[in-house]
Amino acid sequence: MNRPFEDQIRHDFDRARHRAFLQDLVAVFARRPSNLISYHDFRRRVSPEGESYRGLQTVPLNQIVGSMDRFRDFNRAFFPRQRFTAGRWQSIDRAYYEDKQLPPIQLYKVGDVYFVKDGNHRVSVARGKGQEFIDAEVIEGFLRAPLYATMRPDELLLQAEYAEFLRRTDLDRIHPEHDIRPTALGRYDEILLQIEGHRRWLECIRHEPVAFREAVGDWYRYIYLPIVEIAREHGLSER
Repeated sequence: MNRPFEDQIRHDFDRARHRAFLQDLVAVFARRPSNLISYHDFRRRVSPEGESYRGLQTVPLNQIVGSMDRFRDFNRAFFPRQRFTAGRWQSIDRAYYEDKQLPPIQLYKVGDVYFVKDGNHRVSVARGKGQEFIDAEVIEGFLRAPLYATMRPDELLLQAEYAEFLRRTDLDRIHPEHDIRPTALGRYDEILLQIEGHRRWLECIRHEPVAFREAVGDWYRYIYLPIVEIAREHGLSER
């Protein structure tokens, strides 16, 4: 039996896929990222200092920047890239035409950005229909560094590494005036290794255990700052 709206539903999906193709093509020539951020890649770089269930909220769609497990199936704007998503996508679209109530999606929030835990296709259909907001159950993780939806994916990941660096060193509390902000991913791990090496050196010369937090302050004052000063005197970047 033919269902109403079927032609329109197929057209909606094809149009959404075409939009994904065009956006990805423009992104290639503009040399800007068009992928969603993998939540697992994000969490590999940072551990939130706490979490809280925020309940049902109305969330701006343009602040959803990643997904837990479907980040390859949709582009940055959540338009579908893969043909195999058609069945699920069209079933969600059909619910809109039939005026059926859909359950809220599930999101994980950090800073001002969100990752989809459940409801990727509902986000995609909503974006295809030009919606600006969507209902979601939200769990929020807390970081020491702010995250904004306007950041590029590499900037978000770098900020995540910075938040993890602060969590592990407490440098924002030991020396709030610090300005250690590398511009390449992975540099914070290198700095942590330097601090650990400095801690071991302090233990050797003092012949007693040295806490990592104490080593952080000592490294910053007597290793990092002198090197930065020399670099500035010679017109070099410390990053």
